[in-house]
Amino acid sequence: MGSYIAHKRRKIKQMTEAAGSDEASAAGLRAQLLALQRAAERLELERAHLLKQARAIERRLQRQDPVVDRTSGRRRTAARAAGYALISATQGTRTLSISIERIPGTTPDGLWHVGVSLEGEEAEDYRVKDPLIPPSEDAILLMRTLAPRIAEEFVLGSATPGADENNSIRASMLAESYMSKTRSVFMLNENEKNEAKFEIVAEFEEIVLKRLKYFQSELNTIIENLLKTTFLNHKKCDAALHGIYAGLQDFSNGHMDSHMFQLTRKAEHKETN
Repeated sequence: MGSYIAHKRRKIKQMTEAAGSDEASAAGLRAQLLALQRAAERLELERAHLLKQARAIERRLQRQDPVVDRTSGRRRTAARAAGYALISATQGTRTLSISIERIPGTTPDGLWHVGVSLEGEEAEDYRVKDPLIPPSEDAILLMRTLAPRIAEEFVLGSATPGADENNSIRASMLAESYMSKTRSVFMLNENEKNEAKFEIVAEFEEIVLKRLKYFQSELNTIIENLLKTTFLNHKKCDAALHGIYAGLQDFSNGHMDSHMFQLTRKAEHKETN
């Protein structure tokens, strides 16, 4: 009996230790699972917080973008129209009106439709290379053709891509017409003719840019007016360009105190010769 009881006690003791070990392992496993669950919950909360921040930033940028871009297309359009009117004024042609209108479906940075009415100008196709038209007329139209792009670049630092494709073709044709009336081109090959055209365009680009810089105050006045209203009548155009008209009148009358055109004409003459 004594041996049997001792054996039984040892057996019971061993079973008790095993049961305690299993319970400890189960408790440890539950603790690990709980810790992993809590870590996953923390990660999910952090992820949700980051997503919330990202959405908030995105909404803020979306609210800010229209404020930045809402007038960019209009400002670019105004700069182009102002450049055209200003260069026309320096050539002695008055601007009767300027109108701009947003094209339906365009993006905020897209160019608007422009209408510029000039005194004595008729909406007829210009006859390029017409020997009856003096080269000075080619030069006038060439500068007007270049003016919108150069004005946009001058005011905003860049020009709208693709906006001047037709103007570039027209400028090349006008330069060729001007060249045929002012230079002997019969002995030039095609490459030499093209180089001569590029030189002429580059020369007139410099003249246009100089005039825009010289009359930057008048240029900015027209732009700011077009940002406030979509139509400038004859009176408003005259008011914005009055200084140019007055200087041109002084120059044509031979006044020695002409404060602007003597300087610009001399500089331009030196650059083109």
